[in-house]
Amino acid sequence: MLVLEVAEFDVLEAQLGEPGCDELLRTIAERLHQEVPEPNLVTRLGRGAFAVVLCDLGEVAPEAVATHLLERASEPGTSGNRRLRWAMVGALALADDRAETAMELFDRAIRSLARAQLRSQLGAGASDAPRSVIPPAGASDAPRSDIPPEAGPRP
Repeated sequence: MLVLEVAEFDVLEAQLGEPGCDELLRTIAERLHQEVPEPNLVTRLGRGAFAVVLCDLGEVAPEAVATHLLERASEPGTSGNRRLRWAMVGALALADDRAETAMELFDRAIRSLARAQLRSQLGAGASDAPRSVIPPAGASDAPRSDIPPEAGPRP
């Protein structure tokens, strides 16, 4: 399960207003839906947050998919005649042999996202590069940040 959130959403909302933020969120949702094939699922959680349930990726590593989705959701866009840039924060929780329920997996992803948000707020601040907490293959909850695009193939 991948959880993504627009970093500093409240600041963007204050600058763009509700209609501008709605347009921004539609843009992000469209990008995620374009990139995530069925039977995988994309849903908006509320405010600036989305969840992606990755259940059938074939041979593609979930970390590579998560990195690609984070980058795609962070690409600049427009609102009206304004060019916009925003940062996304993301966290990936992988199911393991513990037979976790969907809610346990979601809870782990949300906790990882909170850590990524904290690091984003305490970090450089000037960078609008995507920030992530994506565990390496085989790790259940070990955070890793700022994964380069070369981390794997695009889905």
